[in-house]
Amino acid sequence: MDGTLVSFTNHKIPVSAIYGLTLAKEKGAGIYIATGRPYGLINNIEEIKHLVDGYISVIRKMTRRFF
Repeated sequence: MDGTLVSFTNHKIPVSAIYGLTLAKEKGAGIYIATGRPYGLINNIEEIKHLVDGYISVIRKMTRRFF
């Protein structure tokens, strides 16, 4: 999301992206947000939340041990 959909400089979604997502939705496309953030930390997409059909995100903390 950060730097891909949401600008690093102003932390907003560009109008052009909102327009493109709106057109895609009107044509029947499903809009999904894929991110490494947990759902509770997806807090900067208010402008498009009404367009989103679902989320693919982290659901729990994973750890890996090295031996």
